[in-house]
Amino acid sequence: MSKRILPVVLVLCIIMAMAPAAFATGEVEHAWDGVTREDIPFVNGRYEISTGAQLARLSDNVNSGTSYNGQTIVIVNDIDLGGHSLIPIGTRDEGFGGILTGQQKEDGTYTSIKNAEINYGNSIENVGVIGFVDGGTVQNLYFDNTQ
Repeated sequence: MSKRILPVVLVLCIIMAMAPAAFATGEVEHAWDGVTREDIPFVNGRYEISTGAQLARLSDNVNSGTSYNGQTIVIVNDIDLGGHSLIPIGTRDEGFGGILTGQQKEDGTYTSIKNAEINYGNSIENVGVIGFVDGGTVQNLYFDNTQ
């Protein structure tokens, strides 16, 4: 019986030894549900967005008057909006005034926002993930499959 257990134990040991490598990227990507909002953490002097719910909160905040003037907001992970409608960040009356930037990954590319459906509302102005920037900057950020 011990001869049968030894190969099973060895296989389990190998699987367990390899498991951490499968999760070594540190990036866990979950699509946004289109509804949830999460607070945006302020870490080491900057805001860090890692989820679609936090990006939606940024849109809510900017569009209700928080410009983030002079503040840095970093997209620290790829964000999948799951094909849900996102109200553009910033309007002509309430523009984004901060620095919105992607974070460079190990492969040299930058983080991305993908699979966004843009809510046009009643206007064809200021349409996109970023609706209106007023004195701010958007840099080092990829947009993929945004419509």
